Amino acid sequence: SLLERHVQASMEDYIRAYTQWRTEVFQTEAVEKACREHLPLLRQWYGRAVTPVEWKQLCMTTGLLNSSAQSLNDWDQAWCFKFSQIPHSNEVMQTNFRTLTIAEFAECLTR
Repeated sequence: SLLERHVQASMEDYIRAYTQWRTEVFQTEAVEKACREHLPLLRQWYGRAVTPVEWKQLCMTTGLLNSSAQSLNDWDQAWCFKFSQIPHSNEVMQTNFRTLTIAEFAECLTR
């Protein structure tokens, strides 16, 4: 069917790419070691669940987001935030999908 050929096929690629980065890059001993070494700083920045606005402010404050071609632009910043989130089953009735947990925040910084 049209749905199977176009939508489901692209979703499978999307899911594969989404999880591949986590397993090949983020969930490695080197990244875990770096996160553990910087855990006090992560906790200082995190404080509580981070919203997209707070994430953008952090990017701007730390120089991750500016006009330089080597820094994150608005799209990159939003992409890092959204792809670091663990999918939620009910994003219509719940609001916790709008914030990052500390584990998601660490992933967001790593991305």
